Amino acid sequence: RVVVALADIDKEVAYACRIFSPFLFLLRFLRRFEHFQLLASAFAAAAQALPVLLYTCFLIALVHAGAIYLVEPRDVFPSMRDAMWFAIVTMSTVGYGDISPVTDIGRALTMNLIVLASLYTAIPIGIVGNAFSKVWEDRDRLLLMQQLRQRISRGGYTPRDLADMFRTLDEDGNGQLSFEEFRELLPMMHITMTDTVAFRVFETFDDDGEGSINFEEF
Repeated sequence: RVVVALADIDKEVAYACRIFSPFLFLLRFLRRFEHFQLLASAFAAAAQALPVLLYTCFLIALVHAGAIYLVEPRDVFPSMRDAMWFAIVTMSTVGYGDISPVTDIGRALTMNLIVLASLYTAIPIGIVGNAFSKVWEDRDRLLLMQQLRQRISRGGYTPRDLADMFRTLDEDGNGQLSFEEFRELLPMMHITMTDTVAFRVFETFDDDGEGSINFEEF
C-alpha cells in the first residue's frame, strides 16, 4: 500500500521502496532468531580490536596503491582511485580482473600485497571467530539474560514492583538474595532454566563476588 501511494508522488522513491521492501520484510523475522543476539555480542566483544586492525589494513592498501600508481602507465591506472580500487579488490582476494598491472615492478608489488593481505586478514577473522566461540559457549546464560529482560519489559514491572518482589524473596531480611532465594524468582516470571544456568546468571548479577546480590546489582 505504501509503495502504491508513493508511486503517485514519486516513481523513483516508489521503485526504491519496492527494491528494499523484501529486506524490511525479512527484518520482521529477527525476533524469531534469538541466536542472532549471539552474533551481535561477538562483534561487540571484538569491537575494541577491530578499529586498529581496519586502520592498519587501510594503510597497507594505501601504500601499495600509491606505489602501483607511480610505477604503472596512466592508461592502465588513470587515477589514484583506480589504484586504490585495485588494491582493495586484490586484498579481498576477489580479483575482478577489470584492471591489472603491466610492469614487472607493479606485478611484484601486487604479489607482495596478495601475500601480505592473506596473512593479515586472518587476524581480524580469527578475533571475531574466537569471540563468537566464547559467546556460543556462554549462549545459554546470554539468551536467558535476554529472556529475563524481555519478561520484565513485557510484564510491565516497575522498579517498585521489582523492589517488592525482591523484599518478598528476601526471607532473612538482610537485603541480599542468596542463590536459593534468587532461584525462586524465576518461576514467578515464568522462566525455566537448569540450576547450572541459573547459577551462571546469578553470578552475572553478583558484581562483587560475595555469593549474594543486592537490589542495586539486580
